[in-house]
Amino acid sequence: MARNYLLRRGRLWHYNRRVPTEFRHLDGREFARVPLKTDSHDEAIKRAMAVNQATEEYWADLEGAQSEQAQERYQAALKMARRFGLSYIKATEIADSMPTDELLERIAIMRGRENDFATMAAVFGGADEPELTLSQPLKKFPDLVPEKLKGKNADQAKRWHNPRRRAVRNFISVVGDKPLSKVTRDDALVFRDWWYRRIEDEGMTENSANKDIGYVRQIFMTTKDRLRLPLPADPFERLFFSERRAVGRKPLDRDFVQSVLIDGDELEGLPLQAVAVVWVMASTGARVGEVCGLLPDDIELSGPVPFVRFRPNAVRSLKTHYSTRDIPLCGSALAALQAFPDGLTHYLGRADAASTEINKFFRERSVLPSDLHSLYSLRHTFQDQLVALECGDRVQCDLMGHRFNRPLYGAGATLEHKRDWVARCAFFPRAGSLLPP
Repeated sequence: MARNYLLRRGRLWHYNRRVPTEFRHLDGREFARVPLKTDSHDEAIKRAMAVNQATEEYWADLEGAQSEQAQERYQAALKMARRFGLSYIKATEIADSMPTDELLERIAIMRGRENDFATMAAVFGGADEPELTLSQPLKKFPDLVPEKLKGKNADQAKRWHNPRRRAVRNFISVVGDKPLSKVTRDDALVFRDWWYRRIEDEGMTENSANKDIGYVRQIFMTTKDRLRLPLPADPFERLFFSERRAVGRKPLDRDFVQSVLIDGDELEGLPLQAVAVVWVMASTGARVGEVCGLLPDDIELSGPVPFVRFRPNAVRSLKTHYSTRDIPLCGSALAALQAFPDGLTHYLGRADAASTEINKFFRERSVLPSDLHSLYSLRHTFQDQLVALECGDRVQCDLMGHRFNRPLYGAGATLEHKRDWVARCAFFPRAGSLLPP
């Protein structure tokens, strides 16, 4: 595409693109022209592609800014009308059908305010209701649901926002960046059909499709409700796929974990703090975010039962309130945190970075048995061992950070009691392992 936007002047190439009609009222230029400072055609193509992307983002930002200003004007008019005890009515409706006594009431409000254009817009419907397009609520969505991001650090907030951003962009790629009021049931069905083809042709899972559909639906319906927009009824209702094909992560065999991840040399070359993440997860069943969120005050290595506290803190929240728990340290988990008693500082609050780095290492070195195994498989391994040992449901939930689906009585298992179970699930490194036992 960028090849068509090249213009040669003398020896040097320039990016040269006519401003699209839909942006002409925002960008006063007839052509967007940028010198590429090269006489190489191949290099000019590369640079023009980058300039073109930046130019399109600039136009989108201009459009978004204008829409946001229109939205602000409209919301201000609604609030001001309510302050005067009026309902906001469009100017055309006031002219066509408003009873005389109500019209006179509005005229009376404007006495002495003839030059107050903001009040005029509120009283006589002068602020046009803006048309939000699909891409615009995506930017505002975090502000509409602040409770969803409460307690999340920057890494967690990014991981929360990214799949929603990706879902909306997928939807826009299929139906276009159309106004929310123009999103129809047919658009939603077209999106579902697009996902069905990906499931059939690309091996994508129903679970991935359902997440995308769910995120778009969530943003659409939340924007409708929070901004009180007169949008159509839920166009995404009953679109989810049956997840018969969905396959979760498989647990790793205990002998494999012991011989390869604890005692073997397959993890040589992985940073020692990353090895520590693996070792702590293997012998606690904890989530990677919980391990990477440990502060020094969360780690107790002295006393008869060394343990860690998984709790919300300054660097991360927990998945649910059931995840708040104390877990005894045994075997590889104890060895790892004795090596790093202040916590895994390189990955502190950066669970996504730790997971990506470790799983990439696993893939590139073919460490794990299959593509259905990952770092998270260690949590499944720990859970399966609890089941194999016939550990009670209450203690399993206490150790895994799961909800216990019965009324809670008493204080639950003590640290000593939990240590007895954790010790039977833990992995004990041999002398000479990557981290000293």
